[in-house]
Amino acid sequence: MDNLARVFSIEEYKNKMQLERQVAERNDGELSTEEMFRIMMKRMDKLEEQAESRKPKTNKKNKAEHTGVVEQKKEYSKNIIKNIDQIDLIRDTFLKNARGRYRVSNLKNRLYVSCQLYTALRCSDVLTLRFCDFLDELDLDNDIIKFKDKLVISEIKTREHNPNRHVFINKAIKDDILMYLNVNKNVKLDSYIFSSKSVNSKDEDSKPMSINAVNSMLDKVGKRAGLDFKITSHCLRRTSCYHLYMQNGQSNRTLHLIQSMLNHSSERQTLVYLGFDEEEQKEAYLNLNLQKGCKDDI
Repeated sequence: MDNLARVFSIEEYKNKMQLERQVAERNDGELSTEEMFRIMMKRMDKLEEQAESRKPKTNKKNKAEHTGVVEQKKEYSKNIIKNIDQIDLIRDTFLKNARGRYRVSNLKNRLYVSCQLYTALRCSDVLTLRFCDFLDELDLDNDIIKFKDKLVISEIKTREHNPNRHVFINKAIKDDILMYLNVNKNVKLDSYIFSSKSVNSKDEDSKPMSINAVNSMLDKVGKRAGLDFKITSHCLRRTSCYHLYMQNGQSNRTLHLIQSMLNHSSERQTLVYLGFDEEEQKEAYLNLNLQKGCKDDI
């Protein structure tokens, strides 16, 4: 019988022993041990079914209430760098660490931050960029570098609805590209800007960095800069949109522009993405004036 034993709770084990005694007394030992065990197991299965049916059915909500674990509402504003000084601190940290064999990699990482901050592209799209996306000509031997006016890119996530997005190239990006090319001559026009290969690698079939590698790099530079929050690639994109809105008068037109850039379905969704809480949203809506003259004249 030991080979057929199950694991029961204390209460179930007591019931099992009681049934075993009842079966033995009723049959006065006329039944074999195997037959006794079969009868006992049938009764135990019935008891288990009854016990299971009496258990209260719980869903995720009352389970959370029972355990005291309640899912917290996501706080979007924590993932936005609203302080311009902190942005400068991050970019300057790359320059401070751009020494020796880490010189090229740190300038490349600084260029990544600039590209995402000044284009508001997703990390997956930034990593696909090549020098030919920014430059018309590149001849480092003869010091010929000719920039394009704008970047034309088909975003991976939204290319079905918006095949081409046009982004004008900010001076900050141009400056960081020139700084990077000044120390890394081993690039071509069709080279990935954020290649995963080492600087001295001769592998022509290089691939872009991974998103995990980018986020790891950003987390490290945030800690070196002494920031008390974690930086991610998504944080940089939201930071870009936030300052685009704030530095253009927080107008309804700018909000619509950002909404279109992000392919959001509503202004409210865009405001939440920009890190505005409910009170700030309320203030923005109430202060919006699309009529001629001042509000006081209405």
